[in-house]
Amino acid sequence: MRSLLSVVCLLVAGSAVAAVGSPAGSIPSGMPARLAVGLNEDTGRTWMKSSGARWDVRYRYLTKGWVNNWGWGPADGQFALDFMRECQTQGYLPAFSLYQFHSEPGGGESAFLAKTQNATTMRAYFADVKLLMQKAKQYDAPVLLLVEPDGTGLLEAQSQHNPNVYAAVAASGLPELQGLPNTIGGWGRAFLALRDAVGASNVILGLHVSGWATGHELFSFSVTQPLQPHVDQAYNFLVPFGLAQYDVLVADPLDRDADYYRLVRGENRW
Repeated sequence: MRSLLSVVCLLVAGSAVAAVGSPAGSIPSGMPARLAVGLNEDTGRTWMKSSGARWDVRYRYLTKGWVNNWGWGPADGQFALDFMRECQTQGYLPAFSLYQFHSEPGGGESAFLAKTQNATTMRAYFADVKLLMQKAKQYDAPVLLLVEPDGTGLLEAQSQHNPNVYAAVAASGLPELQGLPNTIGGWGRAFLALRDAVGASNVILGLHVSGWATGHELFSFSVTQPLQPHVDQAYNFLVPFGLAQYDVLVADPLDRDADYYRLVRGENRW
């Protein structure tokens, strides 16, 4: 599996037509009407600002433990708010790659689906997501939140492409999620529901579109095989996740070009 989000691509999310045909949709408030370029920079660093380059976005990962600054502060989510304000001071759109679920109890990537089926794990996890939304609302300026990179891919692979497989969403007991289905599709919609319940309308939510979960690589594909069936498969899996309600779609292109496959592996890919 490739390294996560070494490059972040943001595409405007639209209707069914946008996913399989002509681009559609509108640019989310707070995003520039052009290609935005940014970097990963940790809290307290100033290299981006001192570089003299006109960066747009400054982002970092939020792994499990961010709520109390990994043991260095109270469990109040202040760490995330401080990062947002630091980005604002330096003139950047703050962005988070929420990568917390991987470290929730019960195993790593191979246990991703199994962990969504544990009501106790889900309640604690979504309580942290709710806190993040509350801190973003307190920030009261645009902030980009990318939801669990590779999470949708792992769920698609482990559910055998079935978005209706059980997940403890309403069963987590969190009041804000009571109207959602107990499915992995409902898991995707929970982030939207928590944003709306908190009133964090300034949060730009990004859903990850996996390039490998269909079983056929979408981002470095063979030029001789039809791509559309696999695009359709990925799209149909993500519709129950609330695909059309997300603000942007997120992808992580492979860090190799077509000539790598041609020269090293003897494959004709784009």
